[in-house]
Amino acid sequence: MTGITNAFLRKVKIALFTVALAVGFRLGEAFGLNWTELDLQSGTLAVARQLQRVKGKLTFIEPKTRNARRSIPLHAFAVEALQELRRQRQQLQDMPFAGDKWTNHGLVFTSGIGTPADPRNVARTLTAFLKANKLPKIQFHDLRHSCATLLLSQGTDPRTIMQTLGHS
Repeated sequence: MTGITNAFLRKVKIALFTVALAVGFRLGEAFGLNWTELDLQSGTLAVARQLQRVKGKLTFIEPKTRNARRSIPLHAFAVEALQELRRQRQQLQDMPFAGDKWTNHGLVFTSGIGTPADPRNVARTLTAFLKANKLPKIQFHDLRHSCATLLLSQGTDPRTIMQTLGHS
């Protein structure tokens, strides 16, 4: 079970970092993303809520501003990562051992048993991922800045970048 769960968690991490880089997610927005807010056919996702720690407990809350609630087009590489994650999740859920342990919250980025992922684990995971791939150390939020830089370098107009990132 551990090997399968670890393989699934690797797919979650890869998809998380890929999508965060593609759309400039805040960490709470990524962990609040539900499969119902994704349209992989048309390549869009909707930011409708975020996961935050409130009084020590992980809680879903509304985005802080009207502009933070938004629809974002997805690049093909992000759609591909999400499709692979969905395939892996279905395989894991179908395993006999997952039965009573799997909790379906409909979340895209979860723990190995389907519960909301703890944002505190991301820094450690990202550091290990970067080290294993011989990449420079960055913070999760730096993926958001990198998204803006990549969009700008591709000639995306600043208004579209602001809307993608949920800025006013």
